[in-house]
Formats: sequence, C-alpha cells, structure tokens
Amino acid sequence: MDITKPRTYSCSQECVLKNRHYVTRNHLTAKPLTYLSFKCVLKYTDPNIRLQLASVCAEFRYTEKISPLNIDKLNMNSTSFNINGTDYNLGVIRHYRGVPPPAWVPDRNAEGGESHDKKKKIEEEVEIHWDHIYSRYGFSLKFEHYLQLTITSNSGTKLIERMKYDRPIKESMDYFYNKFLLGGRAYLNVGTLRFDYLPEVGDFKFRAKHLIIGHVDRVKAENALDEIACPLESKEVIEREWFIRPGWWGHRRHPFRM
Repeated sequence: MDITKPRTYSCSQECVLKNRHYVTRNHLTAKPLTYLSFKCVLKYTDPNIRLQLASVCAEFRYTEKISPLNIDKLNMNSTSFNINGTDYNLGVIRHYRGVPPPAWVPDRNAEGGESHDKKKKIEEEVEIHWDHIYSRYGFSLKFEHYLQLTITSNSGTKLIERMKYDRPIKESMDYFYNKFLLGGRAYLNVGTLRFDYLPEVGDFKFRAKHLIIGHVDRVKAENALDEIACPLESKEVIEREWFIRPGWWGHRRHPFRM
C-alpha cells in the first residue's frame, strides 16, 4: 500500500483515538500539528499507544515508523511479547456456534488460548470419539478454531482481537512481530532486552543497553544487536534448567560408574 507522507495532523483522527480509548474529545486540539512537531510528540509518546494507533491508522503509520521508538523493557517469546509491562499474547481459541461450550473453554479463551497449534490427525480422532459420547447426553463438540490476540495493560485492561486461523501460530507470530513492531524501522532502541525467542526478521538490528539471553542461541542473539551504534552495558545469560524426577537416578546405573 502506498502511503503519502502526512504533513499535518488534526481532529480527523478523533474516531481512531476514541475507539482505542486513549484520549477523549476534550484532549484533542483543533489546531493541527506540523510534521516536525508531531515527530517530536511521538518521541515522548508511550510506545504501546504509538504501536496500537499505527496498526489502525495508515496516515499515522508512516510517521510512526520513521520516528525512533524507545522502549524501556522488551521481552520476546515465541507466542507473546511484553513492552513496558503491557503483554501481547497470541493463542488458539475454540468458538462454539449455537451451543454452550464446555465449562473450561471460556476460561481458557479468556486467558489467551493455547500457545501451540492444534494437532491434526490425533486430535480429530479424539474429537470424533468424544462427539459420540457427548451426543448421547445432548451436547455437541462442534467448534471452530481462531487466532486470538490478547493485549493486557499494566492496569489489567484487556483488548481482544480475533482472526482466521489459517496458518501455523509461529508463522502468524513472526508476521505480527514484523507488521506491528519491527517492520519498516531502521532500528529499535531498548533499555533492557530479553530474548526467549528470535523471530524471522531478516537483518533487523536492536540497539539495547542491557541484554538478557534466555532459551535462544547465544550467537544469534548477540548478532541481532547493533553494538557499534549502542554498546552493551551488561549481558546476562540464563542457562536452561533440566528437571529429573526424584528417585529416577537411583534406579539406573551411572553411565561412567564401573
């Protein structure tokens, strides 16, 4: 989509702002901001507000992308990420049409859904089996899967968006990372950056002061940084923990014991 660079911003975006619950009519000014003034305002705007407004307003998106985005804390996972305490979670949910769902489904959907793709053959066979059982008691297991994006703010306020489940959740998450957060930017400024997942974003670079490497390849995590423009001040590597069932070792001979 071709986007023309906006030169002024006025109350024409009021509907977008009201829908996102960020400002009210009383907060809007009737005097348009110049392009340079607007870029200055963006610099000090909450990054979550910037990103969510850019996702629904094409006019706003161009300027938002070319203005440096500063984040205090960013945690990146395979199906979620957290920006300054606001959590963005992508999950697979179940939606029942015309029939009441099992009691556990609404609660699980409200929590964000499943963080893994639905199984194909095995799950379908199990569903057929349970469908026969439930039909005896007048219940139905007919449902559809959807992808659900749950945005939870520091205050606990939730914004939920649902979309068609037509691709693996990992592929959907990488697309979301690129479309919502990383794509179209030259770099991203982060105070403390934690990697528990590295999305497929090409040659994109992060500028971070503090790095925490979780369950990802250490070399790949370090290569994702632009340390020339922003040298690291600290780095922490979290080792993967392995759990062994109590008593398991005593029943097996040590591999190096004679």
